[in-house]
Amino acid sequence: MKCVFSLLVKYIMFIFNVIYMLGGSSMIIFGVIAKKDIPETMKSMPEVSEDFISNTSNVIIVLGSLISIIAFFGCWGAIKENTLFLKTYAIILLSIFVSQIVLTTVILGNNIFDTSNGKDIFILSDTVFISLAVVELLGAIFAFYLSNSIRKNRLRRGFV
Repeated sequence: MKCVFSLLVKYIMFIFNVIYMLGGSSMIIFGVIAKKDIPETMKSMPEVSEDFISNTSNVIIVLGSLISIIAFFGCWGAIKENTLFLKTYAIILLSIFVSQIVLTTVILGNNIFDTSNGKDIFILSDTVFISLAVVELLGAIFAFYLSNSIRKNRLRRGFV
């Protein structure tokens, strides 16, 4: 018999990763639409260059693809109880977590973004960075827990 907490973690991981996959897919769609409508965007924002819009839409498409792929690892690993996918997902999340902590330290420590003039598009907050890091860390912990629970359950049943 499976532990109730393991089942809860399994379905929570699945639901959140489906939401992340939908978000990644919507980023891809948004990037493609922005790439297609560059002339229309140039009319509404003449101060922005065409290269900037093109490059930004490419970055949005790539990030959306990466988010969808990472979320797929989490979805598939959780619902099919595939320990390889769960461990891959957890390792990817931990590497993102570590790089985000380093990047946060560099950005906030050096005050790279000056928000005093009020014209910056990106207003970075340490609470946003910390919140994202906590969510990523929880996802990795859940993935490792679920992977270990699946492995122990298989060992109890005699499957290796």
